[in-house]
Amino acid sequence: MADTHLRFRNPAEEAAYKTVENELAARIQRRDHVPEAERDGWRQNMFPFNDRWSSIRELEACVAFRRPSDPASAVIADALTHAGTVSDDLYARLLAVAERRYDRQPATRAVAFDAFGTLVHIGRKRHPYERLIRQARDQAGALPSPMVQPIGLADYAAALGLPCPDAELAALDEELPTIALYPDTLDALRRVREAGLTVAVASNLACPMPPR
Repeated sequence: MADTHLRFRNPAEEAAYKTVENELAARIQRRDHVPEAERDGWRQNMFPFNDRWSSIRELEACVAFRRPSDPASAVIADALTHAGTVSDDLYARLLAVAERRYDRQPATRAVAFDAFGTLVHIGRKRHPYERLIRQARDQAGALPSPMVQPIGLADYAAALGLPCPDAELAALDEELPTIALYPDTLDALRRVREAGLTVAVASNLACPMPPR
């Protein structure tokens, strides 16, 4: 039933449908009418309604009309099409359907970012841990990865049975100062926080990296 009212039986029905669609668009408030306190709960309308924006509730009402997903919304969509106009009563019923649709949508409360390669990058990679692993592959295979345990470079070398890794420590000293934020990192984090979401940052890189 979700698609039948979109397969117009005649030109008059198609014209009535377009009339209702335009009237629904006219009921959506413009972006400049959205209170600043509610702006985070609003998003750009995905349908061809010119430059208009809608609240989530009103957008869901349009979705319920164009793509009815349950018997109640299908009945209302058909009634709107056959009436050729949007009465206050039918619009209220459509909004009630929209409330049910919105209530079923999971709310996003937090966003987790991977640190390296997402928020920050290493400008000059020297791969000091990998260099140690190449020197003692068998021993490294028997140990947990240094990327999943709090272990420094010198301690990891000792665990592999290797001498003090002077060259690798020098490589690490070259690498650490080149860790930098991507150009859009702070703006992205700011926007997420302004949306009222909790922010988490995770990484599985080795011990010397995260404090930077």
